[in-house]
Amino acid sequence: MGTSGDHQGAHSLSDREIECRLVELHVSDAGRAAERYSLLTEADRRGIGKAHGYSSVAHWYSKNTRCTEGSVQHLVDLGAWLREHPTVADALSASDIHAGHTRALHDAYCTIAVADPAQDEGTLRIHLATLLEVALHTTPGGVTHRARALVARAVADAQARHDDEQRRRAEEERLREEQRLQEEEQLRRERAASGGTPVPDDESESDSAGGAGVVPAALAGPRSGPGLGTGPGPMSGLGSGSGSGLGPRPVSAAENPALNTLKIFELADGRWRIEGNLDVFTIGKMRTALDPLTRPQPEADGTHDQRSSAKRAADGLGVIVDYHLYRRPGPGSGSSARVNLVVRLEDLATTGCPHPSNRAAGEHGWPLDLEWAGPVSESLAELITCDADLGVVVVDCAGVPLAMGTEVRLATDEQRIAVKIRDRCCVMCGRPASWCQVHHIVYARDGGPTDLNNLALVCGRCHRLVHYDGWQLLMGQDGHPYAIPPAVTDPYRTPIPSYHRRRKPHT
Repeated sequence: MGTSGDHQGAHSLSDREIECRLVELHVSDAGRAAERYSLLTEADRRGIGKAHGYSSVAHWYSKNTRCTEGSVQHLVDLGAWLREHPTVADALSASDIHAGHTRALHDAYCTIAVADPAQDEGTLRIHLATLLEVALHTTPGGVTHRARALVARAVADAQARHDDEQRRRAEEERLREEQRLQEEEQLRRERAASGGTPVPDDESESDSAGGAGVVPAALAGPRSGPGLGTGPGPMSGLGSGSGSGLGPRPVSAAENPALNTLKIFELADGRWRIEGNLDVFTIGKMRTALDPLTRPQPEADGTHDQRSSAKRAADGLGVIVDYHLYRRPGPGSGSSARVNLVVRLEDLATTGCPHPSNRAAGEHGWPLDLEWAGPVSESLAELITCDADLGVVVVDCAGVPLAMGTEVRLATDEQRIAVKIRDRCCVMCGRPASWCQVHHIVYARDGGPTDLNNLALVCGRCHRLVHYDGWQLLMGQDGHPYAIPPAVTDPYRTPIPSYHRRRKPHT
């Protein structure tokens, strides 16, 4: 196992040889990471990507290495930062730290800089030296933990400077006001001593010669200028600081929205992961919105909610997104979502096309990609077409649109109002009508009309039960929809009346 990349000879090595080889690999990995950062930054500086016909070096490198462009751009940015901070680059090249430490140091440095923008480069370098010393003895998580303490200190220092400056300016304003009053009093005394008419305290001097008299504070109006607030009182400038040029008081890291981040990553199985770092106010609003949506809800057949708390939170987020997309101003509060389904011309021309959406779901005839998310199955496409503005975009092999289908407008405002009056809430679980979508009982692809007797109100969660889990809806002879559970839930598949009609009236 003496050559790099040999993965078949590990069983022949002794314990000591394995230990030494692992250390060698760690050292070489750190050195190669430092070299990669440096090379990408230099390539970006020289414009090598554009020389090859790409928009950036990140685009060029990602196409040649099959990496994501976003991850490559992060490497380029990190390399540029390392060039400005050679102490970290040297530590990485010497394998004193590894790539994970480097990312943690970069993120910590940027966070501290945002926490107190008034810090000079020297102060930031002192903080970076502190964090680098921590990185030499602990994990990247230890660097992040120490960075939080430095951020808190930076915010406290900024708040103290802001408060001191406001007090100083308020004191200057108070002294100026006292001096002005003393000058007015002195002027009145001088005129009284010379035989003139004393000027009352609440009036300005009558000016018979052109009027250059002193205007008292009561009639002077708002005063402004360097260090002054919006009023003449001695406490001006002690408010938010907006009138004194100081700006708002710095907030703590926990309350600072400038530090917020939200990242969305695509996973290998086609799903997506969300990572975020948000201020307490944003999180408070999110939790307030999620709280009523994450409470256990009985199933449509009356059984207890079997979902975990994490699953309920994910479902609640989906409801919030649905509510935002499907609500629009107007009497019907209907769909405002525009969904583009992208289909390749070569897939349309191929019989029994091998598109991933068909391979994954075992379905045929739907070579469609959902904009931003990739291939989708026939079931998901049907769910989308229930209550959205659907557009089909045909593209060539290079992704250039060739044709755009006509946007299909489904239920009208008047029909939505009628459905809400009849069903009142989700016909399966009772969630509020404002959280619901209009579902075609007989699918549009099967010739189902957009008529009131073919529409039913369902929430996002129950909508998926109908399209994915075997639940069905039918319109009863009484003009109301009924839910039919799958056989695994009810072997007799007994129709269940719409939710509001199951409830007993109050006596």
